[in-house]
Amino acid sequence: MEANTGRVGGRIKTFRTTKHHQPFDDAAQYAEAGAMRLPDFHPLVLALVDKLGLGRRLFYNVDVDPATGSGPDVPLPR
Repeated sequence: MEANTGRVGGRIKTFRTTKHHQPFDDAAQYAEAGAMRLPDFHPLVLALVDKLGLGRRLFYNVDVDPATGSGPDVPLPR
């Protein structure tokens, strides 16, 4: 099940040169957009992130009511 009906892959996307889109000078090059976030239930991946010193930013997974644009109060990171 995919949220985007135009392609598979969820939050991961590969950018490649196509007939209508040429993001790179070399058509053989491509780039991975990667995942937007890593949830805390992926401890092995997060341990690798820490080991490589990539750093992390807080992410609050909250629902926002589309009718009002507001959701629960979320503390700002320090």
